[in-house]
Amino acid sequence: MKAGGVNIHLAARVASINARDGHVESVALEDGETIAADVAGVAIGTRPAAAFLEGSGIELSNGVVVDTRLRTNVEGIFAAGDAAVIRSGAAMIPCRTWLTAAWQGDRAGRNMAGADETFSEPVFFNASHVYGFRYAVMGNFNPPPSPGIARARLYIPDGHLSVVAENGILSGATLIGDLAPAWALRRAIEHGRAADAAALDGQGIAALWRALDGEPRFL
Repeated sequence: MKAGGVNIHLAARVASINARDGHVESVALEDGETIAADVAGVAIGTRPAAAFLEGSGIELSNGVVVDTRLRTNVEGIFAAGDAAVIRSGAAMIPCRTWLTAAWQGDRAGRNMAGADETFSEPVFFNASHVYGFRYAVMGNFNPPPSPGIARARLYIPDGHLSVVAENGILSGATLIGDLAPAWALRRAIEHGRAADAAALDGQGIAALWRALDGEPRFL
């Protein structure tokens, strides 16, 4: 991104967007730096288009509220995917990725057909591309520092692979470039494989497969 002319300000917070005569002139950061700008864009995420359901009796809360079986509060009506928000105890869980939407749709369809199956996202997984690079993130790939968290960066040719272990169990991973190991890593996280991140740091991916005791199965 830097090679493409993008200046990146990490951990920066915007104090104000300054304008003159109705046009953006600059953006001021909390650290006192001012960045000249002609346009300022703000990413705020997504909002489900559920307004057409207002007054229908279906509960709405930034989306269509469903239980863990993808059922709304109205008998016989289900919702899944981007429009659905799952109420699980006190938590309200939105659908975050297309893969989760597909899993939810499968489970909702089964339940519409008479099954009685709950839905829970097995392992968070998202893959996309930016500036010509493919990337994938999965599990708890960027947790805040804590005594039980350990990280390792492994060597893979022409790419990046880092993993996170929580209390000695593989819990997250980030890949950039070569995504070939992605699904095997996701399965390892789902199965709760043990991993010593300190011992893996700086090693090649073969060391990771050996540590997970599953090279034939994962590859």
